Amino acid sequence: MASNSSKNIDHGNYIPSPIVPGIKIADGEHLRKVFVLGSADAAAGADIAESSTLRAPSRHPQSGCHPLKWPRAAMDSATSAPTADPDNIITDHVATSVLAVGSTNSPTAKTALPVTERVEVTEIPSNIEVGADATLDLTVIVLPGVSARIPLTIDLTGAHSEVRLSGIYLCSGHDDVTFDITMHHRTGDCRSQQTFNGLATGEAKCGFFGKIVIAPDAQRTEAFQENHNILLSDTARVNTKPRLEIYADDVKCSHGATVGKLNEDEQFYMRSRGIPEDEAKVLQMISFVAPVLETIPEEATCGDLSRSAIAGLVENAIRCFA
Repeated sequence: MASNSSKNIDHGNYIPSPIVPGIKIADGEHLRKVFVLGSADAAAGADIAESSTLRAPSRHPQSGCHPLKWPRAAMDSATSAPTADPDNIITDHVATSVLAVGSTNSPTAKTALPVTERVEVTEIPSNIEVGADATLDLTVIVLPGVSARIPLTIDLTGAHSEVRLSGIYLCSGHDDVTFDITMHHRTGDCRSQQTFNGLATGEAKCGFFGKIVIAPDAQRTEAFQENHNILLSDTARVNTKPRLEIYADDVKCSHGATVGKLNEDEQFYMRSRGIPEDEAKVLQMISFVAPVLETIPEEATCGDLSRSAIAGLVENAIRCFA
């Protein structure tokens, strides 16, 4: 019996797409960034000691941090006023960004949460290339009051590169948030992990569209993608579509999505132990997003907020849902 060789694989309709210029993580470098998208009202409502860190990072980041340079084409000058260098490259942008947006009172939240028009988020780079032995850790937190489409394409072009993407989106009122993520594994011996958890209430609409493409030469790839959602009202909607396109034969890949409601048995157990119903729901929701929060470093680095600071923002928003 003839052995199964990758040379004999029918690669189907694989058509390599071009790499769009954007942020490049050089060989051997490690970039970790946390983006917080929320209203000024939501940020101000969180009682956290580190709120003063919501500002542009220093021009001299701590050792080990990769100083980002943002192509001007990827930025929206309407939301910020970064400093440009002579090469037309934007630097010192608020990498951990709290995107201030206009607000009106939400008709569904117990505490007034802002509602905005749908926007294209430009603070987050839409195209990232990851070189050999490089690592990207990227977390996106979307607070209530934001309506946005967040497109992101990542190309793993160097061997032994690794990408970890995670996100939390908390949507209320008429928020409309969509993640559109494409992960291209273009070479072998690379790994990617995606975890996105969302909560939706009111008449919010959430979307997660994730695609992983494994090129024919990307053998020994490991790629995983998961999206989990909880609906807190009968009128909230979630549309989730994780996809895999695999053209190599030596890979480990998985993808999945869930949409559900808070577990009433868990609520009953906590209430039987003297925990009020609203608090029980809050604890359930915090536990649901905890896996993403755990990916954030304990200490604030490179201008990012610390885990406790972001957890304070998230908890404050969740308590408005209960």
